[in-house]
Amino acid sequence: MKKCKNPYCECEQTFPDTVQLCPFCGSALSPEGEDESPQLHTAEELPTMPASATAQPLVTAGAFGRKLLRGRLVEMDHNSLFHSSFHKWCNAVFAGEPWQLAHQSQAYTLRLEEITQDGIPGRVTDVCAFGEYLGRLSIGDELEIHCKGGKDRRIAKKILDKTTGSVVRPGLQVPALFVRVFSLILVLLAIYFVSAAVNFVASGAILSWALGVIVALLGLLWKLLSAFGGNILILIGIGIVISACLPHKR
Repeated sequence: MKKCKNPYCECEQTFPDTVQLCPFCGSALSPEGEDESPQLHTAEELPTMPASATAQPLVTAGAFGRKLLRGRLVEMDHNSLFHSSFHKWCNAVFAGEPWQLAHQSQAYTLRLEEITQDGIPGRVTDVCAFGEYLGRLSIGDELEIHCKGGKDRRIAKKILDKTTGSVVRPGLQVPALFVRVFSLILVLLAIYFVSAAVNFVASGAILSWALGVIVALLGLLWKLLSAFGGNILILIGIGIVISACLPHKR
C-alpha cells in the first residue's frame, strides 16, 4: 500500500501499489512503511521562466505623419447622417472626411482598449471611421488602425483586423484628398478667368470687340432684308388682311 507523504496535503488514506500519484495534490506516493517525506524545492532551485513579451503600445507614430492604433474593439457606435452636397464638400475639404456617394453618410465611432498581458483593461481611445462597415467588425476583435488627425479627433484611413487577418474596407467613396485637389483646380481656373476678364476690360479691347459685334449684326440684318425684304412685306400684308377679315372677340 502507498500513502502521500506531502506535509501540505491533508490526504490520510492509503492507495494500492498501482496508483503512482496522489489524486489530491499530485505528489508521488511512497510505500506506507517509509517515513521519508518527498523532497521539496526552494525558490532558487525552481527553473526560471522567461518573461512574457511586453504588449505593444496603444498609439505609435506611423508613416506620412499618421498614427498607428493597436487595441481591442470594445465599443462601436453607428450613425446615419443626411448631408447636402455643400455640407459633404465642406467636411471633405476642411475636416478630411471622404465624400460618400450614397444619400446617407455612414459614420462609426470605434473605441479601442489597450491590450495588456495581465488582462487588466488599460487606456482607451476613440477613432472615427466613415463608410459602410456593417457586419465587418465585431466586439472583441484585435484591430490595427492607420489614422490621421489629432488627439481629439482621429479619422481611420486603413483598418486591419488581426483576429480574422483581413483588411476591412468601407463601401465606395471618394477620398478627401481627391476632393481637395479637384476643388483647388477649380479655384485656380476661376481666378484665371476672372483675372483675364479684368485685364480684358481694363485694356479697352472690350469696346472694340462690342463695336465689332454690333457692326457684324447690322451687316447680317441688312443682307437678310436685301435678300428677303419683298417676301417679308408680302407676308406682313397677308397677315394684316387675314386679321381684318376674322371676327374680333369682345
